[in-house]
This record gives sequence, structure tokens and C-alpha cells, in this order.
Amino acid sequence: MATYLSQLKVSARLFNLQPVLLRGEAEALFSRRFELKKQAKEARHRGDRELAFQLKREASECHAKAESLRRRAAVLSFIHNNKNNPEGILDLHHLSIQESETVLIDMLQYGIYNRKPLWKIVCGRGKSRSHVPPRLRPTIETFCERHGLNLIKHPWNPGCLTVDVSTHRAY
Repeated sequence: MATYLSQLKVSARLFNLQPVLLRGEAEALFSRRFELKKQAKEARHRGDRELAFQLKREASECHAKAESLRRRAAVLSFIHNNKNNPEGILDLHHLSIQESETVLIDMLQYGIYNRKPLWKIVCGRGKSRSHVPPRLRPTIETFCERHGLNLIKHPWNPGCLTVDVSTHRAY
């Protein structure tokens, strides 16, 4: 994990951008992609196949750039949340559901490969917004069920879960 985090830290220094700004840029690119796809569809219906193809290609490029920005934002958030954590503790605060799953997959694969059986995952209780039910914790629970990982819930700390990767078939 130390080498993985150090690689991420080097990447973060190279980009030197804030996650919020990156996510904003990504959302703008996703909106642009939506508009381009709409224009491509209209061009195709008008019979202008060449323009439709060009717009579709441009939309695809917007999507790739947006995903790249979103991934960089996740890396920066993950580094910020975990820079002082010891190995085996993952803080997933401020990550989206997709970003959290990506981090979980990477870090649990690292744990399986390097024989690190227990990983404490800090996901929060999901109480920051009273009108919205928690989303991250149920996603982690589903993820562990789907991949055959033993999940230990802490009754005294509902914002923390422990995943035992030694139960995984590849361990």
C-alpha cells in the first residue's frame, strides 16, 4: 500500500488540482457530451452522416476526458483522506459510490496479493443529509457479498466496517 499511495501522491503533485474543481470540470464535460450526442442524433436524422459521426467522436472524447478528471479527483480525495492513516485503514469520505468501489477493488486486491487479511473501512454513518438514506455503507456491504468477502460490522461504530479478505478464494 505504501508504494501505491506514494505513486498516487506523485501523481497528485503533478496535477496539483483540487478535487472539487476537477469534478466540476468533469460534470461540464459530461453535459457537453450529452449535448453533442443530441446534436449527432439530429444530424443523423437530417441525413448528415459525416457531421453525426464527427459529433459522436467528439462526444466520446468528452466522455474520456470527463472520466479521467473524475478519476484524478478521486485520487486526490483518497490521498487527502488517507495520508496519515496506517496501512489497512481506508477512509472513503468524500468519494462517490463509483470512486469508492474503484478504491475498494484496488486496495482489497492489494490486500489479497500481499496477504494483508483485515482492512478497516471508514465510510461514515451516512447521516450528513437527513432526507437521503445512507448509500456508501450499503454499497460496501453489497460489494463484499458479491465478492465473497467476510464483512464485520462494528455495533459501537456504525461508520466503520472491517473486511476480511482472507475468506476470498484468491487469498
